[in-house]
Amino acid sequence: MKKLFLGLALSIPALAAVAADLPSRVAPPPAVPVFASFDAFASMAVGYNWGRMDFSSSKADGLELQARGSFFAPLNAHFGAQVDGQFERSVYSSGVGSDFKKTTGELAGHAFWRDSKTGLVGVIAQASSTETSFGYLSDRRYFLGAEGQSFFGNFTLYGQAAYENVNFGVPMASGVGADGFVGAAQLRYFVTPNLMIAAKGGYENVRTQNDAYAGLHHSAWLAGGKVEHRLSASPLSLFAEADYRSGQFNIGDLKEHETRAVVGVKVNFGSNTLIERDRSGASLDPIRSLKAIVPYVLN
Repeated sequence: MKKLFLGLALSIPALAAVAADLPSRVAPPPAVPVFASFDAFASMAVGYNWGRMDFSSSKADGLELQARGSFFAPLNAHFGAQVDGQFERSVYSSGVGSDFKKTTGELAGHAFWRDSKTGLVGVIAQASSTETSFGYLSDRRYFLGAEGQSFFGNFTLYGQAAYENVNFGVPMASGVGADGFVGAAQLRYFVTPNLMIAAKGGYENVRTQNDAYAGLHHSAWLAGGKVEHRLSASPLSLFAEADYRSGQFNIGDLKEHETRAVVGVKVNFGSNTLIERDRSGASLDPIRSLKAIVPYVLN
């Protein structure tokens, strides 16, 4: 082994001398572009929700469907913008009466500065609308906040923090307004350029504004993980994601919980690997509200 290292060391000066004597007409390697022209993906996922509401000792289980599209465009070498559109359909069945269905559409916009070697800082604005099969308990949510990423070798640390404004409908009320805070964090690790695993967490606290509902608030936290693998020489990625969310109303110590697991497929455009997207493409996510299965405790 020592002889091998010695031979390699002695060969380096000789290789350098040969390179210096190459004809000048040999073209230099092409320059690496400062930033990608664009990056985008579309995904679909299917899974299941397991919900529990302690205050009524009831289950709320059912099918989960998700679809998302994201597009990134550079503004110059360091500034960029990303837009996300997201659709979600959640079904909750207690086994008694009709299923409770929620349909949510979301649109998010990001503007940021990024250095592919160190990290990203930016702002996010997002609007969300949810309709239910009951004809009420719908909500409108708006988010405005900041987000950032730090790159450490094969690791990416990602955080979001935002103000949240909510208006949701309840029986016998024209609407209930609320304000709150939502925060999220992810730690991504790239096992290979096309295999990523991530741990994630989140927290949300929303408090009502209306006199009739003054002091009512809901707080929740989330923990989960995700794995994604992009197939070799293919634009397709396969992913799986699971998380647990726990929420609590401040009235009567009423609690509710939800476990969710999904699997999906993603079609990629622009970037060639997952880590390339993470460092120079559509690497940001919409904010996920940790709202309760139902926004108000019904008597």
